[in-house]
This record gives sequence, structure tokens and C-alpha cells, in this order.
Amino acid sequence: MYVVDASIYASVIVKDQFSQKSRKFLEENIGSLLTLDLAIVETANALLKHTFLLKRIPESTSRKLAKSINPLIENTSKIYPSKNLIGDALQVAFRYGITVYDALYLALAFNMNCPLTTLDESLSKKLRDKVSNIRLLA
Repeated sequence: MYVVDASIYASVIVKDQFSQKSRKFLEENIGSLLTLDLAIVETANALLKHTFLLKRIPESTSRKLAKSINPLIENTSKIYPSKNLIGDALQVAFRYGITVYDALYLALAFNMNCPLTTLDESLSKKLRDKVSNIRLLA
């Protein structure tokens, strides 16, 4: 099993340099992927960023891509509610000095005893000497 953070799904949606690798990872691991409801919101936010801030994706295309966020996540991963992990996530955030957003995924990984898979290089770098269950897909 793997916990997947929003960076993997966002990569598939916005078609960045890691999108093929991310899509392959999701396809090869269907049935053993876990994530949070937060991933849907974070993936939508990444699409917004690529549309309005980075100007990589035209708004009309972005509207079409937005419709594929829920199916992508729901069809590849078991989704857990973030609210059930807030207490654990706060402890993780304090312990490792990371955001509560990132700590939520890591708390799920700890609770499920499986690795957190991410494209977030800065998170991976920050945690690599502190936790053994983070996997950088990039």
C-alpha cells in the first residue's frame, strides 16, 4: 500500500514533466493506493495555479480538466477523511516542522504503516533523515 499526496494527482491533471510517471504509478498500483479528501481540493488548487498564475493552461481547457479530478482520485485510491487525522497531523507537524497539509498525509502513512509517495522534493528533502516512509516519485 501507498499513501499518495496531491502532487501525484496534480501532475497527471496539469500534465507536467512527471505526469507520465505519475499516471503509470497510479495505474500500476490501483487497489493499493490511499489518500485524503484533501487531495481533491489540493489538486484543484494546483490546476488553478497552472491556469491563472503560471498561465500554462487556458481557462477553457482548465474547466474541462477540472471535471476529471474527482474521477481520477476516486477511481485509483481509497479516500480517507482528513478530519479524523487532525490530532495526529498536528503532532506530526510540530515534530517535523511541516505544514498541517503535508502532516495529514504523513499521519495517514504512519497510521497505515505504509510509505507516503510524493513529487514534493522539498518535503522529501526535509524529512529524508527523519522518517523512513517517504518515497519521492520524481
